[in-house]
Amino acid sequence: MSNEFLHNQELGLIGRLILDPDLIDQCGLAPEHFYNKYCGEVYGSILHLSATKNSVSEVDIVAYLSDGNKEAENHWWSFVGKTAADAVSTETITSVSDFIRTEYGKRQTALICSEAAAAVQEANDAGNIIEATVQKLEEIQTLGKADRPTQAQEAKSLLADLSQLGEIDTAGLPSGVGLEEVVPGGIPRDKVTVLFGETGTFKTTLKSNIIDSIAKSGGLVLDFSLEDSNSLTLYRALARLSNVPYARFATSNFRECDLQNLKRVTNEDIAHLKRIITIGDIPPSADEIIRVARQYKRQGLQAVVIDYITLLDWGRNSERQMLNDAMLKFQRAAKRDGVAYIVVSQLNDERLHERGRADARPILRDLFGSSSLRTACKLAVATYRPGKYGPPRSKYDQEIYGELYSTDPDKYNNIIELWVRKNVLGEDNVPVYVLCDRKTGKMVPYELGEPSNDF
Repeated sequence: MSNEFLHNQELGLIGRLILDPDLIDQCGLAPEHFYNKYCGEVYGSILHLSATKNSVSEVDIVAYLSDGNKEAENHWWSFVGKTAADAVSTETITSVSDFIRTEYGKRQTALICSEAAAAVQEANDAGNIIEATVQKLEEIQTLGKADRPTQAQEAKSLLADLSQLGEIDTAGLPSGVGLEEVVPGGIPRDKVTVLFGETGTFKTTLKSNIIDSIAKSGGLVLDFSLEDSNSLTLYRALARLSNVPYARFATSNFRECDLQNLKRVTNEDIAHLKRIITIGDIPPSADEIIRVARQYKRQGLQAVVIDYITLLDWGRNSERQMLNDAMLKFQRAAKRDGVAYIVVSQLNDERLHERGRADARPILRDLFGSSSLRTACKLAVATYRPGKYGPPRSKYDQEIYGELYSTDPDKYNNIIELWVRKNVLGEDNVPVYVLCDRKTGKMVPYELGEPSNDF
């Protein structure tokens, strides 16, 4: 059977179902059975609307599929209208087309009126917000010689005050590793965040701890792990919860004490894992990731994670072009849907050799592949593990870690530096220290020179 024949048959079936939704009980099909993905999505919407006993008119289908996005709405009106028109007899084509055009006109008029009213309201609110902001900033400036971290704290207080007045939404997503100390609000909700570093600096572990923190706060997270399988991702989570080394899960070689630790894990401990959905069985493309993410928007989606972005499908493009396109698409999707996109990336392996740098700490221009990774993100966090390079040798490392290494070299090897290399809301090029249990992958904020409860 040719693809063209199958395509035409599916279009005809969808058109008939739009005109007579009662026929859906006779189909016995699922959305994934369709060759044409758009037909499958329309079929899925009709199934949903029928099951919830809602009406199944063209207007309802388009509203369900577009979710208020004008670009998507234009696409779906075109597709739904064409399938309905093609499915009816010649005598009724005119009436169906007129109906679609009329309803589309009504919706466009309503959208324009709604947007105009919102714009007027925003204009009225803007004056109050600006006036309050300027006043607060003037107060901050009077601090005189206050250092930059103090100013960052003042800025966070300002944003918190405004949010309590209901004038601005500043709440970010919790990182769980202390990034909030220099990143007001935490992980930006509607922006792209990039996590990057060398191999062996625990990028994926950092990502996993951030995902845990967001899920524990009640948010839904989609984890597109393009490298690990779903089972490995689950093992990582269970290792952090039970303190059983990850390697024991991977090899199924448990000891008696491991089994005892696993028994202590309660349903309450693992409840947040239900809000982490690992997806690894889709074509690795930016478009497909965004399409799947939008299906979860109504379920409280707060973050989408891609690990690693360099594993996306290049297609016929160069890797640089693929990265450019993907980051721009993620940037638009984050802003449009109000969802945080967290991208994990490798570094250029030749970065230190090319520049002859003595300090191996990654900087922003070390990001692998494309300048779009640097320009499209609003938060960039680099991972660095001093213990990867042996005992502290540089003057900088000796001043920070010399005493710690002499008293507790094991703890030194478990310290991860998170360098905030780009942050439009706070401090740039500042470190946040994390203590990481390398066996279980559990991370906790850490302050050098102060006692820690470890794990």
